[in-house]
Amino acid sequence: MAAHPEVFSTPKGGIHFDQGRHVKVNAGGGVFVQSKVDKEVDWSKEEWDGEEGSAELEGVRTTQERKGQSVLAKERPGEDEKQIVWENEPALNVEQIEEIENKIGAGLIEEVIKVAEGELILADVLLKAKVWEDLEEKPVEGQWTYFKRDGGVPTNQ
Repeated sequence: MAAHPEVFSTPKGGIHFDQGRHVKVNAGGGVFVQSKVDKEVDWSKEEWDGEEGSAELEGVRTTQERKGQSVLAKERPGEDEKQIVWENEPALNVEQIEEIENKIGAGLIEEVIKVAEGELILADVLLKAKVWEDLEEKPVEGQWTYFKRDGGVPTNQ
């Protein structure tokens, strides 16, 4: 607590924080922060039975609903003054970057994303054009015979 007092600050005039979840305790000549530990729930196995599925209400809250909100407005000494000092990451050379890209396949991922974006645009255009429907103007008989793929192969084979 002495090294980072801003982390354990409590609102002025109060002895708890977060609706009483963290309580300041004086014991044996020392100051301690006692926290209530919530029961850990595995949501992948927990069923929804008994859970309230109601949406959060809008508008004015009752006194009981607003009970813990007064703590949020109180000033906490030292909270605004704390600063985080970031350490610079070491610079990587071209070989290291290429090695990392090869390990994770980054170049391929970028290409796949570009192709997928192009295909999405194409799908939108096809959807707008409704290409699966019949043409409004039917082609003249024999109009597309020049473009057949098997045009070089005789028909009797």
